[in-house]
Amino acid sequence: MPIYTSHGYELSSQWALPAGTKLGPNHEGPSGGLHVQSGPVAWEEPFDTSEEQAVFSQDEHKLFWPILGKVSINPAGQVYIDAATHAPDGIIPHAILGPIIAHWIMMNGGIALHANCVDIGGKLIAIVGESGAGKSSLCAALVAGGALPHSDDIVSVDPHNARVPFGTARLKLNPDVFALLNLNALSVGPVYSGIDKLSVEMPLPPDLSAQPLSAVYRLLDAAADAEPEFVPVNGFLAAFTLFSEIFRVNTAAQAFGAEALLGRCAALVGRVKVFELRRHRDLSRIQNLAAAVMSHSRTFD
Repeated sequence: MPIYTSHGYELSSQWALPAGTKLGPNHEGPSGGLHVQSGPVAWEEPFDTSEEQAVFSQDEHKLFWPILGKVSINPAGQVYIDAATHAPDGIIPHAILGPIIAHWIMMNGGIALHANCVDIGGKLIAIVGESGAGKSSLCAALVAGGALPHSDDIVSVDPHNARVPFGTARLKLNPDVFALLNLNALSVGPVYSGIDKLSVEMPLPPDLSAQPLSAVYRLLDAAADAEPEFVPVNGFLAAFTLFSEIFRVNTAAQAFGAEALLGRCAALVGRVKVFELRRHRDLSRIQNLAAAVMSHSRTFD
Protein backbone atom coordinates (compact mmCIF):
# COMPACT_ATOMS: atom_id res chain seq x y z
CA MET A 1 0.00 0.00 0.00
CA PRO A 2 1.57 3.36 -0.99
CA ILE A 3 2.71 5.79 1.68
CA TYR A 4 2.28 9.52 1.16
CA THR A 5 3.39 12.52 3.19
CA SER A 6 0.77 15.23 3.68
CA HIS A 7 0.27 17.91 6.34
CA GLY A 8 3.17 16.53 8.34
CA TYR A 9 1.83 12.97 8.57
CA GLU A 10 2.63 9.74 6.84
CA LEU A 11 -0.52 8.53 5.17
CA SER A 12 -1.02 5.07 3.71
CA SER A 13 -4.10 4.73 1.56
CA GLN A 14 -5.86 1.93 -0.23
CA TRP A 15 -6.83 4.58 -2.80
CA ALA A 16 -4.26 6.40 -4.94
CA LEU A 17 -3.92 10.09 -4.04
CA PRO A 18 -3.30 12.96 -6.47
CA ALA A 19 0.05 13.43 -8.18
CA GLY A 20 0.63 16.65 -6.23
CA THR A 21 0.86 14.65 -2.98
CA LYS A 22 4.38 13.65 -1.94
CA LEU A 23 5.14 9.94 -1.82
CA GLY A 24 6.78 8.84 1.40
CA PRO A 25 10.37 7.56 1.59
CA ASN A 26 9.44 3.88 1.32
CA HIS A 27 6.40 4.16 -0.94
CA GLU A 28 4.84 1.09 0.66
CA GLY A 29 4.48 -0.60 4.02
CA PRO A 30 2.82 0.32 7.31
CA SER A 31 2.15 3.99 7.99
CA GLY A 32 3.30 5.93 11.03
CA GLY A 33 0.35 8.34 10.79
CA LEU A 34 -2.96 7.64 9.09
CA HIS A 35 -3.81 4.25 7.63
CA VAL A 36 -6.87 4.47 5.38
CA GLN A 37 -8.69 1.40 4.13
CA SER A 38 -12.11 0.08 3.24
CA GLY A 39 -14.11 -1.51 6.04
CA PRO A 40 -17.52 -1.65 7.71
CA VAL A 41 -18.49 1.15 10.10
CA ALA A 42 -21.20 0.25 12.60
CA TRP A 43 -23.66 3.00 13.52
CA GLU A 44 -25.84 2.37 16.55
CA GLU A 45 -27.60 5.74 16.59
CA PRO A 46 -30.81 6.46 14.61
CA PHE A 47 -29.55 6.87 11.10
CA ASP A 48 -30.83 9.38 8.52
CA THR A 49 -29.01 8.89 5.21
CA SER A 50 -30.18 12.28 3.89
CA GLU A 51 -28.12 14.39 6.32
CA GLU A 52 -24.55 14.68 7.55
CA GLN A 53 -24.05 13.06 10.93
CA ALA A 54 -21.31 12.59 13.51
CA VAL A 55 -20.89 10.52 16.66
CA PHE A 56 -17.90 10.99 18.95
CA SER A 57 -16.47 8.81 21.70
CA GLN A 58 -13.08 8.54 23.37
CA ASP A 59 -12.20 5.52 21.24
CA GLU A 60 -13.68 6.48 17.87
CA HIS A 61 -15.00 9.39 15.86
CA LYS A 62 -17.59 8.47 13.24
CA LEU A 63 -18.61 10.78 10.41
CA PHE A 64 -21.22 10.36 7.70
CA TRP A 65 -21.74 12.28 4.47
CA PRO A 66 -24.61 11.30 2.14
CA ILE A 67 -22.41 11.61 -0.96
CA LEU A 68 -19.57 9.51 0.49
CA GLY A 69 -20.78 7.16 3.23
CA LYS A 70 -19.51 6.35 6.73
CA VAL A 71 -16.02 7.03 8.07
CA SER A 72 -14.44 5.85 11.31
CA ILE A 73 -11.27 7.46 12.77
CA ASN A 74 -9.62 6.24 15.95
CA PRO A 75 -6.82 7.86 17.99
CA ALA A 76 -4.29 5.31 16.69
CA GLY A 77 -4.79 6.65 13.15
CA GLN A 78 -6.83 3.77 11.74
CA VAL A 79 -9.41 5.08 9.27
CA TYR A 80 -12.14 2.89 7.81
CA ILE A 81 -14.31 4.08 4.93
CA ASP A 82 -17.63 2.35 4.42
CA ALA A 83 -18.45 3.94 1.08
CA ALA A 84 -22.01 4.41 -0.12
CA THR A 85 -22.89 2.36 -3.20
CA HIS A 86 -23.63 5.59 -5.10
CA ALA A 87 -20.37 7.36 -4.09
CA PRO A 88 -18.95 9.05 -7.23
CA ASP A 89 -15.67 7.84 -8.69
CA GLY A 90 -12.78 9.82 -7.25
CA ILE A 91 -14.57 11.16 -4.19
CA ILE A 92 -12.69 9.01 -1.67
CA PRO A 93 -9.21 10.49 -2.39
CA HIS A 94 -10.89 13.92 -2.32
CA ALA A 95 -12.34 13.12 1.14
CA ILE A 96 -9.05 11.71 2.46
CA LEU A 97 -7.25 14.98 1.67
CA GLY A 98 -10.24 17.04 2.84
CA PRO A 99 -12.48 16.35 5.83
CA ILE A 100 -10.72 13.15 6.92
CA ILE A 101 -7.22 14.55 7.28
CA ALA A 102 -8.65 17.82 8.65
CA HIS A 103 -10.35 15.88 11.44
CA TRP A 104 -7.13 13.96 12.16
CA ILE A 105 -5.14 17.21 12.36
CA MET A 106 -7.52 18.54 15.01
CA MET A 107 -7.56 15.20 16.87
CA ASN A 108 -3.81 15.78 17.27
CA GLY A 109 -4.09 19.30 18.66
CA GLY A 110 -3.62 21.29 15.46
CA ILE A 111 -5.80 23.73 13.56
CA ALA A 112 -7.16 22.78 10.15
CA LEU A 113 -8.18 25.91 8.27
CA HIS A 114 -10.45 25.68 5.25
CA ALA A 115 -7.95 27.54 3.12
CA ASN A 116 -5.44 27.53 0.31
CA CYS A 117 -1.80 28.29 1.03
CA VAL A 118 1.07 29.46 -1.17
CA ASP A 119 4.67 30.47 -0.69
CA ILE A 120 5.42 34.00 -1.91
CA GLY A 121 9.15 34.59 -1.84
CA GLY A 122 9.64 32.54 1.32
CA LYS A 123 6.50 33.78 3.09
CA LEU A 124 3.52 31.47 3.52
CA ILE A 125 0.13 33.12 3.15
CA ALA A 126 -3.27 31.46 3.50
CA ILE A 127 -6.41 32.56 1.69
CA VAL A 128 -9.70 31.95 3.53
CA GLY A 129 -13.34 32.82 2.85
CA GLU A 130 -16.74 31.30 2.40
CA SER A 131 -17.32 28.63 -0.24
CA GLY A 132 -17.26 30.22 -3.68
CA ALA A 133 -15.36 33.30 -2.48
CA GLY A 134 -12.51 32.62 -4.91
CA LYS A 135 -9.81 31.15 -2.64
CA SER A 136 -8.58 28.66 -5.24
CA SER A 137 -8.82 31.18 -8.08
CA LEU A 138 -6.66 33.71 -6.25
CA CYS A 139 -4.10 31.08 -5.25
CA ALA A 140 -3.96 29.80 -8.83
CA ALA A 141 -3.31 33.36 -10.04
CA LEU A 142 -0.57 33.71 -7.40
CA VAL A 143 1.03 30.44 -8.58
CA ALA A 144 0.78 31.59 -12.19
CA GLY A 145 2.57 34.76 -11.06
CA GLY A 146 5.47 32.89 -9.47
CA ALA A 147 4.26 31.74 -6.04
CA LEU A 148 4.72 28.09 -5.04
CA PRO A 149 1.80 25.87 -4.02
CA HIS A 150 1.96 24.70 -0.41
CA SER A 151 -1.50 23.36 0.44
CA ASP A 152 -4.96 23.09 -1.07
CA ASP A 153 -8.32 23.16 0.75
CA ILE A 154 -6.76 22.27 4.12
CA VAL A 155 -4.05 24.30 5.84
CA SER A 156 -2.67 22.58 8.94
CA VAL A 157 -1.30 25.05 11.48
CA ASP A 158 0.52 24.22 14.71
CA PRO A 159 -0.98 26.69 17.24
CA HIS A 160 2.24 26.73 19.30
CA ASN A 161 4.63 27.89 16.59
CA ALA A 162 2.41 28.74 13.58
CA ARG A 163 4.28 26.29 11.35
CA VAL A 164 2.46 24.79 8.36
CA PRO A 165 3.61 21.42 6.93
CA PHE A 166 3.40 20.93 3.19
CA GLY A 167 0.00 19.59 2.15
CA THR A 168 -0.36 18.97 -1.57
CA ALA A 169 0.56 20.80 -4.76
CA ARG A 170 -2.80 20.88 -6.42
CA LEU A 171 -5.51 23.40 -7.17
CA LYS A 172 -9.22 22.70 -7.51
CA LEU A 173 -10.40 25.15 -10.15
CA ASN A 174 -13.42 25.97 -12.23
CA PRO A 175 -12.68 25.40 -15.94
CA ASP A 176 -12.90 29.13 -16.78
CA VAL A 177 -10.21 29.93 -14.22
CA PHE A 178 -7.93 27.19 -15.53
CA ALA A 179 -8.42 28.40 -19.11
CA LEU A 180 -7.51 31.96 -18.11
CA LEU A 181 -4.26 31.19 -16.29
CA ASN A 182 -1.00 29.80 -17.66
CA LEU A 183 -0.31 26.99 -15.18
CA ASN A 184 2.45 24.42 -15.55
CA ALA A 185 0.24 21.46 -14.59
CA LEU A 186 1.36 17.84 -14.38
CA SER A 187 -2.16 16.62 -15.01
CA VAL A 188 -5.73 17.88 -15.10
CA GLY A 189 -8.91 15.93 -14.44
CA PRO A 190 -12.22 16.15 -12.60
CA VAL A 191 -12.04 16.40 -8.80
CA TYR A 192 -14.52 13.53 -8.84
CA SER A 193 -17.11 12.36 -11.33
CA GLY A 194 -20.26 14.39 -11.70
CA ILE A 195 -18.85 17.85 -11.02
CA ASP A 196 -17.19 20.37 -13.34
CA LYS A 197 -14.41 21.48 -10.98
CA LEU A 198 -10.95 20.41 -12.10
CA SER A 199 -8.16 18.91 -10.01
CA VAL A 200 -5.03 20.60 -11.35
CA GLU A 201 -1.93 18.72 -10.16
CA MET A 202 1.16 20.93 -9.99
CA PRO A 203 4.85 19.99 -9.73
CA LEU A 204 6.09 19.60 -6.17
CA PRO A 205 8.00 22.69 -4.95
CA PRO A 206 11.71 22.22 -4.18
CA ASP A 207 11.24 22.81 -0.43
CA LEU A 208 8.63 20.59 1.24
CA SER A 209 9.54 21.48 4.82
CA ALA A 210 7.14 23.01 7.33
CA GLN A 211 7.34 26.80 7.40
CA PRO A 212 5.81 29.51 9.59
CA LEU A 213 2.57 31.03 8.38
CA SER A 214 3.07 34.76 7.81
CA ALA A 215 -0.46 35.96 7.10
CA VAL A 216 -4.06 34.99 6.55
CA TYR A 217 -6.21 36.93 4.07
CA ARG A 218 -9.97 36.63 4.41
CA LEU A 219 -11.79 37.39 1.14
CA LEU A 220 -14.71 39.82 1.39
CA ASP A 221 -16.71 41.45 -1.40
CA ALA A 222 -16.44 45.14 -2.26
CA ALA A 223 -18.04 47.47 -4.79
CA ALA A 224 -17.31 46.95 -8.47
CA ASP A 225 -15.17 50.10 -8.75
CA ALA A 226 -13.23 49.52 -5.52
CA GLU A 227 -9.51 48.91 -5.45
CA PRO A 228 -8.33 45.99 -3.29
CA GLU A 229 -8.21 47.01 0.38
CA PHE A 230 -6.17 45.23 3.05
CA VAL A 231 -7.65 45.79 6.50
CA PRO A 232 -5.74 44.41 9.52
CA VAL A 233 -7.68 42.36 12.07
CA ASN A 234 -6.26 42.16 15.58
CA GLY A 235 -6.84 40.73 19.04
CA PHE A 236 -9.96 38.71 19.75
CA LEU A 237 -11.40 39.49 16.31
CA ALA A 238 -8.34 37.92 14.70
CA ALA A 239 -8.74 34.79 16.85
CA PHE A 240 -12.44 34.60 16.03
CA THR A 241 -11.73 35.09 12.31
CA LEU A 242 -9.35 32.12 12.40
CA PHE A 243 -11.86 30.09 14.40
CA SER A 244 -14.65 30.80 11.91
CA GLU A 245 -12.44 29.50 9.08
CA ILE A 246 -11.74 26.11 10.67
CA PHE A 247 -12.65 23.31 8.28
CA ARG A 248 -16.27 22.27 8.98
CA VAL A 249 -16.22 24.36 12.11
CA ASN A 250 -19.56 23.15 13.49
CA THR A 251 -18.51 19.50 13.41
CA ALA A 252 -15.06 20.38 14.77
CA ALA A 253 -16.58 22.34 17.66
CA GLN A 254 -18.85 19.42 18.50
CA ALA A 255 -15.91 17.01 18.46
CA PHE A 256 -13.22 19.07 20.19
CA GLY A 257 -15.05 21.90 21.96
CA ALA A 258 -15.52 25.44 20.67
CA GLU A 259 -13.60 27.00 23.57
CA ALA A 260 -10.63 24.67 23.07
CA LEU A 261 -10.50 25.42 19.34
CA LEU A 262 -10.84 29.16 19.93
CA GLY A 263 -7.96 28.86 22.40
CA ARG A 264 -5.81 27.23 19.73
CA CYS A 265 -6.63 30.10 17.37
CA ALA A 266 -5.90 32.70 20.08
CA ALA A 267 -2.44 31.15 20.50
CA LEU A 268 -1.70 32.13 16.88
CA VAL A 269 -2.59 35.79 17.35
CA GLY A 270 0.66 37.71 17.52
CA ARG A 271 2.44 35.10 15.41
CA VAL A 272 0.26 35.39 12.30
CA LYS A 273 -1.02 38.57 10.69
CA VAL A 274 -4.72 38.52 9.79
CA PHE A 275 -6.24 40.77 7.13
CA GLU A 276 -9.60 41.28 5.51
CA LEU A 277 -9.04 41.51 1.77
CA ARG A 278 -11.93 43.53 0.40
CA ARG A 279 -12.13 43.29 -3.37
CA HIS A 280 -14.58 43.08 -6.23
CA ARG A 281 -15.15 39.47 -7.22
CA ASP A 282 -14.26 39.74 -10.91
CA LEU A 283 -12.40 36.96 -12.69
CA SER A 284 -11.07 39.36 -15.32
CA ARG A 285 -9.18 41.15 -12.52
CA ILE A 286 -7.84 38.05 -10.77
CA GLN A 287 -4.26 38.52 -11.99
CA ASN A 288 -4.29 42.16 -10.88
CA LEU A 289 -5.58 41.04 -7.48
CA ALA A 290 -2.79 38.46 -7.23
CA ALA A 291 -0.24 41.18 -8.01
CA ALA A 292 -1.74 43.36 -5.26
CA VAL A 293 -1.46 40.49 -2.74
CA MET A 294 2.15 39.85 -3.74
CA SER A 295 2.96 43.51 -3.31
CA HIS A 296 1.17 43.70 0.06
CA SER A 297 2.98 40.60 1.37
CA ARG A 298 6.28 42.43 0.95
CA THR A 299 5.22 45.13 3.42
CA PHE A 300 5.45 42.95 6.55
CA ASP A 301 8.16 40.77 8.05
